[in-house]
Amino acid sequence: FEAPDAKEARSISNQEAAMYETMNMIQADLLQAIKDPEYFVKAVRTCEEKYSKYLDDVSNGS
Repeated sequence: FEAPDAKEARSISNQEAAMYETMNMIQADLLQAIKDPEYFVKAVRTCEEKYSKYLDDVSNGS
């Protein structure tokens, strides 16, 4: 959504998708997910760390 009162969602560009990859979205590696019972826990942890860094960067004007 572009604005708080937006009525429709929009698609994101490849560049935007790359920026949010491993921060808000994960492309699951099925073989790793099968081999490692902690795979998704680790993936969420990585997302949380990257999102926290992103928020710090935004608040610092980086």
